[in-house]
Amino acid sequence: MNKILIIIKLICTGLIAGALAYWFNTCGKEHLFGVQIQLIMVFTTFLGACISRVFLNEDAWLISILISAGVMTAVIGRISFDLAYCPNSHNLLPLEVLFNFILVVSSAFAGSNSPRLFNTMKLK
Repeated sequence: MNKILIIIKLICTGLIAGALAYWFNTCGKEHLFGVQIQLIMVFTTFLGACISRVFLNEDAWLISILISAGVMTAVIGRISFDLAYCPNSHNLLPLEVLFNFILVVSSAFAGSNSPRLFNTMKLK
């Protein structure tokens, strides 16, 4: 498959994972349907990386980086949108971005390496 098409698919997967968590809540709220948005973001990032690793058969580090870039783009986009309408909603903006970055990168890395763990368990 064309490398540019794979890159676009992985970034779009990250954008969808970030949008599911961040774009459905209003003006800096932390819960969506009773579930904390960071938990939704971690789960969708992990699931997207795991599925991408199985179907695209790319390197785990490439999947982790590109999905993380897509999720962080969605997160920063939503924070920018919130700041335009509710300027006081994100008082700790750098810490919020750093916290989300750590969550996203670790869950994308775990998701992209989890199929390899299942393959090793199957071989034993």
